[in-house]
Amino acid sequence: MKLVITLCITVLLLVIGDAPVRRDAFDGTWTLVSGQREGKPMAEAELQPSKLTLESDRYTIELPGNGIVTGMQTIDSTKSPKTIDIMDTSGINGGETCLGIYEFGGDEFRVVFAPAGMPRPTTFTTAPGDGRWMHVWKRVTQ
Repeated sequence: MKLVITLCITVLLLVIGDAPVRRDAFDGTWTLVSGQREGKPMAEAELQPSKLTLESDRYTIELPGNGIVTGMQTIDSTKSPKTIDIMDTSGINGGETCLGIYEFGGDEFRVVFAPAGMPRPTTFTTAPGDGRWMHVWKRVTQ
């Protein structure tokens, strides 16, 4: 009987862990806590102050040296890994779509993007010369 209960709990945890992420779970304000670009860690000066505001399928991002950029995103939590596509609607990359993947953990999420026109990443890594960037965002709590 203990084995059956243990197996049921294990299966439930596996199902919950792979459950699709609700779109509104991302809504709110986030701060960049770490990142990588082409295999190199981002410097602290590139991380802070940073701010990402998500509302439905729209984002506003403020990163040091980049100013304020707005855009739209599309997520698909049914794929493995989960996918995210972003398109800036302002800024120097306005109109370009970047393909990425993400992991969501409640108050933190991680994304990896390829440059516009490049294939979607399949792993949460970056390497010299690949043009990819990875960000880890933490929810700002009031």
